[in-house]
Amino acid sequence: NNLPPHIRVKKENLLVTIIIPGPRSPKDFNSFLHPLVKELQELEGKLILT
Repeated sequence: NNLPPHIRVKKENLLVTIIIPGPRSPKDFNSFLHPLVKELQELEGKLILT
């Protein structure tokens, strides 16, 4: 079940998935997201709901 929006955005319900180091934004943001997206796609294929 999804949480209602007012509960979903509370700090205790969030999970940090990526931290980009440095004082400026990266020029190629996709290079940071690619490993995360790939792992999420792999996990999706293994997901078993009980």
